[in-house]
Amino acid sequence: MADAKMDCITLHNIQPATFQILLKFMYTLLATVDMYHLDSCPELKKKCMDFFMVEKNFKKVVITEGYFRLMQCFTSIIDEIRERIGN
Repeated sequence: MADAKMDCITLHNIQPATFQILLKFMYTLLATVDMYHLDSCPELKKKCMDFFMVEKNFKKVVITEGYFRLMQCFTSIIDEIRERIGN
C-alpha cells in the first residue's frame, strides 16, 4: 500500500473517536480470525498484520489497551508478531 510508505496520512470526514473504533475493530477481527482459525480469511489477517507491523503504527498500537488484551488472550498472534520482528 502506498499509504504505508507515507509519514502522515490525513483522513477526511472521520472523527478521531471513530478512527479509534475502527482500530479496535481491527484488533478484534485479527483476534477472531486467529481464535476461530478462519482459514477462509488469510488475506484479511495478512492485511491487518501488515498494517500493524508498519513501525509507526506498531509504536502507537503497543501502548493501547487493545494490544494488552491481545497479548493476554491471543498468544499465537503475539508469537507471529515476534516472529515478524525477529525476536
